[in-house]
Amino acid sequence: MLALSNQMTRFWKEVKSNLEASQEVMKHWYAQKATLVEFQPGDKVWVMEPVEPRALQDCWSGPFEVKEWKGEAIYLVDLQTPRNPLRVLHVNRLKPHFERSEINMLLVTDEGMEEEIEPLPDLLSAQEGDGSVKGVILSDSLTLNQRGNCYELLEQFSPLFSLTPGLTHLCVHDIDTGDCLPVKNKMYRLSDKVKASIKDEVSKMLALRVIEKSSSPWASPVVLVPKATAPGYWQIALTEGAKERSAFFTPDGQYQFRVMPFGLKNAPASFQRLVNGVLAGKDAFCAAYLDDISVYSSSWEEHLLHLKEVLQALQQAGLTIKASKCQIGQGSVVYLGHLVGGGKVQPLQAKIETIKAWQPPRTQTEVRVFLGLTGYYRRFVKGYGTIVSPLTELTSKKQPRLVNWTEACQKAFDSLKEAMCTAPVLKAPD
Repeated sequence: MLALSNQMTRFWKEVKSNLEASQEVMKHWYAQKATLVEFQPGDKVWVMEPVEPRALQDCWSGPFEVKEWKGEAIYLVDLQTPRNPLRVLHVNRLKPHFERSEINMLLVTDEGMEEEIEPLPDLLSAQEGDGSVKGVILSDSLTLNQRGNCYELLEQFSPLFSLTPGLTHLCVHDIDTGDCLPVKNKMYRLSDKVKASIKDEVSKMLALRVIEKSSSPWASPVVLVPKATAPGYWQIALTEGAKERSAFFTPDGQYQFRVMPFGLKNAPASFQRLVNGVLAGKDAFCAAYLDDISVYSSSWEEHLLHLKEVLQALQQAGLTIKASKCQIGQGSVVYLGHLVGGGKVQPLQAKIETIKAWQPPRTQTEVRVFLGLTGYYRRFVKGYGTIVSPLTELTSKKQPRLVNWTEACQKAFDSLKEAMCTAPVLKAPD
């Protein structure tokens, strides 16, 4: 009997040894394509648990707190259950919990709260000082004689300054959907105040002949977006096919656009193509990005001639411009997020202050936001790519969403902020 017991003990040790060796081999091959996930005490995790009463069906529950590291890929987790709340779990049954970034992207109001709606602009009232040349902003550095020259020039093109959108004859916008069947979506639920605002806006757009009644098989729900001015896109007509594809629902019926609306995927490209054609041959003293047109000259006399050529081209194209958005005689202007003037280009001080006050990122999303902001001004930082390389590596798919903020990352973060905050300026070559 003793011999049999000793033999069984020996067999048990051999079986255990072979089992451990087999498990090590399986673990080795499994880990070849596995991603190592490590947790620290205090981290929040989700746990894969069986769904009661279905023992073969699992689901993620949590988040729960990691209490202790028990060994390689083994953790003690507080499941917050009445009995035995602490459980020892393998990392395969865990996944990290990510807190939402503290960035306000949406304002949600209670149904019981009074809804505040920003009033839409009155597109029909072209009042003096806004729709006339008197609304043009002149630089304080101009002399009385120069101001007189400006108003004399602007009065020659007074019909050009209007709040009522023009309509160019140089191009039209088309929407080609091929053989796609018409798409008609249901209208969104709207509050009474929003309905009243939509009704008022539709009546104004009908008066401006921007939209018209429609019976198109195409239709999209309307989205109310307050804007300060009438879009410049309204100055490009739609083809007949594009009109019916631009149809939309309102509480008062279905309408379609007669002109190119804001929001079409290719609308910016069509508008930029129009502006490029209107200003063709004037690139020596004029640059344009969509509806932002900049005219620059070496002398005041040249500047008046250049302004006249640009205004004449816009008038011949059938376009209109808003006087209050025009600035003349400025030594420097804000253009596409830069302060431009005097042969120099520099970032906006407000952006520099934002970068200066930026806190170290915690997630990949926050790293990308920071790199996106600083990357827009990368031309002002010598060796930008080398400086931010530790931060760029954090955005890799192989890296965890909660970034591992190392000393190298902090050094790159501080160096980039210092470089951006030393008043960088680019000067045009002589």
